[in-house]
Amino acid sequence: MRISKALLARTFGCSLMLLVSAVAYSGPETTTQGALQLWALRIPAAEKLVYRGLLNLDHAGVGNSAGMVYPAPNAAGAIAALITHGLILESAKSQQRNAQEEAANQVLQPYRAVLDGYGPEELMQRGREKMATEGDKYLLPPRTIPEPSAWVVESAPVFFLTQDQRALVLDNTVYIQAPNAPAESAQRQSVRVVSNPTLADDASEYWLKEGGERLKAESAALLASSLDIALAELKEPAASPALPYRTVRYREGGSEKMERAQIVRESCGRSLIRNLRGYLMQVPTIASAAGKTLSATPGDCLASAMD
Repeated sequence: MRISKALLARTFGCSLMLLVSAVAYSGPETTTQGALQLWALRIPAAEKLVYRGLLNLDHAGVGNSAGMVYPAPNAAGAIAALITHGLILESAKSQQRNAQEEAANQVLQPYRAVLDGYGPEELMQRGREKMATEGDKYLLPPRTIPEPSAWVVESAPVFFLTQDQRALVLDNTVYIQAPNAPAESAQRQSVRVVSNPTLADDASEYWLKEGGERLKAESAALLASSLDIALAELKEPAASPALPYRTVRYREGGSEKMERAQIVRESCGRSLIRNLRGYLMQVPTIASAAGKTLSATPGDCLASAMD
């Protein structure tokens, strides 16, 4: 059977058009890494948010016990005595730590009514609205299956209030799971965000104004910053091994703190750093203007600190 040249030409032309169309279509909108720009922010399953008083461990420790002597008749007895001494010391440390944490949490007493009415879903909703990360972001209830094309972002935020009540600190462990990937493949990122200190004469009155709105808004801003930092880390690591480590001084409420870390970025009086433990921290620098909360910071300035 003969096939005309015209038919062959038409067949080849149609095939070429189909091939070009297939190559040109790459599916839904993607980022430069090929990751779908759809983020499912899972709401924590806990009924209440975790707020604690920030514990200062700079001078913590059990009293000098180096002089404690346990008589032992032989080597076996000496080993048993050392084990006993270790157990007693660990028990003493645990008891002391528990007592210190209980005392530190007393700073939260004026805020109990506000915090008891501030749940994980409201926090995540507020945080989602403040995030600078591009793409569609929707809240995913606990134990709910996400959309097939969505990246799943889970977090375990723990908030701290400094003892002078001038700043909030967030420690957030963020897990990021690729679409249709097993849960065990999720990438883990630990992020700490320290708020700018307030200069209000009465810090408690400042946070509780308008039914605790400032406390809620600042908590959401810290959450949004931590998620933005973690998602940016997924796209591109924040610090290369070549960056030198240096002593970074920053504000933690009314106190000055120091951290040995790599300086990743500095913007708007805040620094993004990676400490020796590998954690990312966003902190207010010593020279930053105090009194400006993250929730009150212009969005473009806050976003630039993440970029």
